[in-house]
Amino acid sequence: MYYPAPSTTEAQYNQPGFIPDDTVVRGIRARLDRDFKSHDFRRAAEELLDCKPAYAQQIFEEFIGAGIVVPKIEVLGRNSIVSQILSDATCTQDVDLLSLTNKIEHLAGKLESASQPVEQQVFDIYQGIQQALIGTVEQSLLANPLQVDLITRSPAIVPASSQASGWVSDIMKIAKLSHSSNEVLRNFIDRFIEKYGDTEVPLLLALNKDLGIGYGYTCYGKDDLLQDAAFIYEAEIPSAEIVLDAINQHIVQAQLRGAGCPNELLLPEHLFDVSEAGAFSQGDTLAAIGSMLPDKTAGDGKFWLRQIKGPSAITWLGRFCEADEKIAEIARLLADDEQRGLERQGIVVDVIYAATGRDANITEHSSIRQYELECFLRSGLPQAQAISLEDIVISVKQGRVVLRSVKLDKIILPRMSSAHNTRRLHHCAAYQFLGDVFTQAGSYTIPDFTSSLRVLKKLPRICFGSLLLQPASWLIDEYDRSEIKRDSQAACIESAVANLRRRHDLPVYVSVGEADQLLELDLKDALHAKILYEFIVSEKIDVVRESLAVKKLSAESSGCNHEIFLPFKTVSAPEHSQGYSFSRLPKTVGVELLRTLDKRPAPAFETSPRCSVEERSAHTDQWVYFSIGCGRGLMNLVLTRFIFPFLVSADLKGIVKKWFYIRYDDPEPHIRLRLKGDRASIRHVLSAEFSKMSDFFAGQLLIAEKSYEPEFERYGGWRGLQFAEELFSLDSVCAASFLSGELELTSDMALTEYCLSSMDSMLSALGLRVEEKYVMMNNVCGKYYSEFRVVGHKKTSLDKNYRRIFPRSAVLMKISESGCSSVLHDFLNIRNSKISRLLEPQDAEQKIGWQHFDLLECIPAYFHMCMNRMFSDNRRLKEMMIADLLRRAYESHLVKKYTKTSKGSVS
Repeated sequence: MYYPAPSTTEAQYNQPGFIPDDTVVRGIRARLDRDFKSHDFRRAAEELLDCKPAYAQQIFEEFIGAGIVVPKIEVLGRNSIVSQILSDATCTQDVDLLSLTNKIEHLAGKLESASQPVEQQVFDIYQGIQQALIGTVEQSLLANPLQVDLITRSPAIVPASSQASGWVSDIMKIAKLSHSSNEVLRNFIDRFIEKYGDTEVPLLLALNKDLGIGYGYTCYGKDDLLQDAAFIYEAEIPSAEIVLDAINQHIVQAQLRGAGCPNELLLPEHLFDVSEAGAFSQGDTLAAIGSMLPDKTAGDGKFWLRQIKGPSAITWLGRFCEADEKIAEIARLLADDEQRGLERQGIVVDVIYAATGRDANITEHSSIRQYELECFLRSGLPQAQAISLEDIVISVKQGRVVLRSVKLDKIILPRMSSAHNTRRLHHCAAYQFLGDVFTQAGSYTIPDFTSSLRVLKKLPRICFGSLLLQPASWLIDEYDRSEIKRDSQAACIESAVANLRRRHDLPVYVSVGEADQLLELDLKDALHAKILYEFIVSEKIDVVRESLAVKKLSAESSGCNHEIFLPFKTVSAPEHSQGYSFSRLPKTVGVELLRTLDKRPAPAFETSPRCSVEERSAHTDQWVYFSIGCGRGLMNLVLTRFIFPFLVSADLKGIVKKWFYIRYDDPEPHIRLRLKGDRASIRHVLSAEFSKMSDFFAGQLLIAEKSYEPEFERYGGWRGLQFAEELFSLDSVCAASFLSGELELTSDMALTEYCLSSMDSMLSALGLRVEEKYVMMNNVCGKYYSEFRVVGHKKTSLDKNYRRIFPRSAVLMKISESGCSSVLHDFLNIRNSKISRLLEPQDAEQKIGWQHFDLLECIPAYFHMCMNRMFSDNRRLKEMMIADLLRRAYESHLVKKYTKTSKGSVS
């Protein structure tokens, strides 16, 4: 401790009122060396003022409080001045200097090996030193421990690489990709399709409530009084029905049997086989958030996994980039990996936004991505890399929002580099919308044990491998609420909480809350007991968990704990097997199937050649597109009575070179008819046909010409679009031939058989083996299952449907037996032969074109379009049924095939 001489500019003259002038300060200072100890100060004060030790201590404390005496702590080390002073101390009236000296020596030794993991114990030592200096050090220096440079510039707990790798390995075994179910975004998509169909419109126009459709609850009739509260606190209403998945079933059974340690339940790995076999998107950046538990009583070396964030981990990492360049480097590395993993889908852009209120937790923005989207905030990147809201157009494809930059002519994928809750009402509609679009692809989750807790009322610690998934938990139900209220009225709150502890055998230290919003409570503390009581009676909580905080805190003290942010990325899934799932096959069969697929040459896919505006215009000028609005019940009659006969005649006369049709319900049921040829001639002959149709149906039809906008990106670029149009034209001819047949041939069973035979034979014509057919239908079914939420009894219904139809279906039985069906109609044979010939390059230019086209990427779109044109109503549902029947038939054949192969290899 020191006091600068009055002649220096650093002299402090803020003296307490009881000191008449600076003679006392000068007198004490004259009796002290440059560096002195606290007992030296007290001895000098006693000599100068002839006072008692207690009065000298009071003067010392006043000088400390006024800033006249300031502690001096130099760089910490084994030979530091602080260590020497404390080692030489002899006064027993100070703090336990020997203990403090030992702590500092231990801390200094730890800091000498900075490259090794820093243990939690180091922070406990640091807190002990801080507590020992209270009353001796200026209070402002103790307000924030990070201001005192005792440890490092950025104190951190860094796990060893091998330890972190073990955690990540276990995390990926239990993680699951759950698709988002956002009511606001779903409603926006429905209203967008109803108003705009599949056309692109400016984003700001669509989000305008008056000119477009708007965004948020306020735009679609939620209760005016409660809409804001519903928006913020939206949550699923608890169901009285308890549904146990396989993991929670295992927990319940293990607890009822009393298996294992009563305080800890270790989950076996086989419970997560399905999740482990499921493929994650390559390039996803994720982050595990939790704490390391060094205390052996809490699980030595285990990682308490509180939550998993992603994609993208940068959402939670980006807010620290401006303050720490090392974190910024990690974020940029993850951003580059993320862009490479998603480059086929588009460019990843960082949404920058000037937040207000509690969301304004970032004072400066650090650019970590190549492109930024300016949401009412100017980007610091070059103008060529900055995208404005006015530059974005929006469309809906396959039930998902698609955003495109007109300036860059690229699909953009919005991401957030802040931890904002974008759904807060004070944010503008554009920011809320971009946040919801960011999460529409889904998010990664970890197992939830709520259902087993509702059954058992109490759960022990639940672990998996090196992870602690959940501390011991207790359910607080209505009986507990009524009992704690009655006990508090009969006695007091502390007594009521004590009775609750005895009833549930609760520990002293508990935590309440979820994820990263945990409140640690000491139930022996009266204030903490009152907080728990108020949480319970106000129904703010229904679960109490044991506290695993390393440092227990009382209501009067303060301190810090640690949180580990562990970013990682998914890179293990081979590119061509993304999305494969063989969970219904026996494990050995699935492994064998993967080996077979790995032998398939990787598709020579490159970025699709971009079509210029002139090329797009030239292509669309060759087509005429009409929309024929009619009721679903009239569609088949319109097609078979008028459209099909006209097209046959126009084809023979050479007026129409190519044509195809599809059925749509957005915004109203209608037929989309697209014809290639001389546009003027087609319009001339069609006008007469449409006139006859209008007369026949007495004005029930709504006919309009539309602008044909081919989906180049969806079908793999220029070459892929040409192939898709040829395929759709050939398939439309087959559909017309079938639907125009005898009435009994178009019955429900005949239509089902036709669809099964048509799709299976088309896949064969496209060159797919039965293994690849199964994979394709598996992927198609996955999308439909997600759309229709096929779980529980819905899965059972599909099982029953297959067992009911299989004995009556010659197509399914043939597929199950040989892996492919017999073609039912000659016109399908003609179509398939022409498709096969289309895949044979006729010249060098066409051969080069095929290198830019990955056929397997487009098969789900082919399936949808070819099945769509066959059904008048419930088309999406019927498409799912056809895909499910084919998938199960392929699966049946593969089980037989690989079971025989396996037996043969053993013998």
